[in-house]
Amino acid sequence: MTENERFENVLTEDNTAEEVRLNEEIVRTLRKLYAMSRRGPRPEPDLPPPQDGMKGDPRGEFRNEHGRGRLMGILNDRGSMSQCRLAKLLEIRPQSLSELLVKMEGDGLVTRVQSEDDRRQIIVSLTDEGSARVAAFREVHRRRAEKFLAPLTMEEKITFVRLLKKLTDARTDSVLENRGGAND
Repeated sequence: MTENERFENVLTEDNTAEEVRLNEEIVRTLRKLYAMSRRGPRPEPDLPPPQDGMKGDPRGEFRNEHGRGRLMGILNDRGSMSQCRLAKLLEIRPQSLSELLVKMEGDGLVTRVQSEDDRRQIIVSLTDEGSARVAAFREVHRRRAEKFLAPLTMEEKITFVRLLKKLTDARTDSVLENRGGAND
């Protein structure tokens, strides 16, 4: 009996011990998937090995993108915005964002200029280099996702997304209910 057949039998039997085991297996598998997704992009097999400064780093040219990727993605997708708005979108302290932006500005990925409308505001923009970095990262991510999900058929991918959304929606609803209850 294959593992899939064993799991399908669980659906037809009222066996709580088997359901507990199945729940634990699902959580273990989700943790594994999460860990795999957090490791960052791996260099493609047909690409040259990393340069000297990146020796041994599996993320290759994107080794410094952790923490910057989401910021650059927001600027790429939404355009220039105030540093204050960007901090709110990223849900980080303005001081932490300021430190990150200093480094990114030094790397030529973003620019910061004083707003002409309100001199108290700083406007953050993505440079051409930053836009190119976002495009390159998204392409690597697309190829990795394609390769990672290759074992699934289109129908299985649709079912997988539907089930994951069901879980995350239930979790989001639960969190909102708990927050609402705390304010009563």
